[in-house]
Amino acid sequence: MRKDTIGRLVKKIVRRNGFDLVRHIGLGELLSINRVDVVVDIGANDGGYVQALREDGWEGSVVSFEPQPAAFSRLQERFAGNPNWKGRELALGEENGTFEMNIHEMDVLSSFLTKTEKETSAGKTVSVEMARMDSVFDAVLGSHSRPFVKIDTQGFERQVINGFGSRTSDVVGWQLELSVEALYEGQPRIEEILGLMRELGFSLWRILPGLRDPRTLRIYEVDGIFFRL
Repeated sequence: MRKDTIGRLVKKIVRRNGFDLVRHIGLGELLSINRVDVVVDIGANDGGYVQALREDGWEGSVVSFEPQPAAFSRLQERFAGNPNWKGRELALGEENGTFEMNIHEMDVLSSFLTKTEKETSAGKTVSVEMARMDSVFDAVLGSHSRPFVKIDTQGFERQVINGFGSRTSDVVGWQLELSVEALYEGQPRIEEILGLMRELGFSLWRILPGLRDPRTLRIYEVDGIFFRL
């Protein structure tokens, strides 16, 4: 049997079972296609995103930002001694100063915003330093000129983007959480972020699966990857 015939047969069987077969183009390949020379990882937590990026073939420079002291300590253990990966214990937003952050037991859910679904345990707050990205942009990027920015800040995405100011024009692409329903008070929904990206001159290239109800499969959040038009 010819190879193309086998391929069509496999696709037919897979589709009958509710799946599809397509060529996988990883984020690492997309970054290379768009000539990205540094990834800015905002809301890094303990560095899991960068680890996945490395596994996907990206070997370029990364600068991670994480304001939570405990999470940053874990992050620091990962990037220590790695010349292509640096970290800053700093939050990014639309103001410079010291602000209270809501720390949750599962610290990847921590945010400057309040969750819409009240929990039995309110957790705690910590004071963290925040800066506008346009105030640290040159110091962070150095000689790099084609940054790709990933933001995972639990509903705080718009404030982070606003803090880039005119430096959004220097960004090649973004990876952002897109919330179908607001999980935090004041969190922008997917329509708002899509509109903002278009206003800034970026087009949606890919949607990655995110948070969903395991029983109903209803989607709550996805990740959107954007590159300049």
